[in-house]
Amino acid sequence: MGLEELKTIEQKINEIKSRREAYNKLWIEQYIKLNEAYSSSKSLHRKERLMKGLEFLLEHCIFDGEKAKEIRIAVGLTQIELSTLVGWKRKNGKKRNAQGTISAYEMETLVPTRKTLESSQLLARPYFEWLKTQGYNPFNL
Repeated sequence: MGLEELKTIEQKINEIKSRREAYNKLWIEQYIKLNEAYSSSKSLHRKERLMKGLEFLLEHCIFDGEKAKEIRIAVGLTQIELSTLVGWKRKNGKKRNAQGTISAYEMETLVPTRKTLESSQLLARPYFEWLKTQGYNPFNL
């Protein structure tokens, strides 16, 4: 890998970090607005709608892909090795892009939520169970 490629990768990483910081700031601002509206509202229906908004924000702010990546690297696993370790295998005769899924989680282009774990996407759960064994449990499994 050449110096130019390393600079490009570093630029992409910095761009992702900047975007994450901007999103986090936006999420916090929205959370504060919703919380203030909830506190001042007398309408039960409006409070229910606001509570759903708060729950949505909390679910989408909770996972830190960078932390998950740091854990995987500290343990000494590649994305492919981790996918094998958590039992992601072939489905319907086609190779599952497990490395791509882990990469997307780590880069936060695919943002997991509690619903991801509770839905039919049962493949996600073993990955998050593994993270839990490493001391990172964003979904309180």
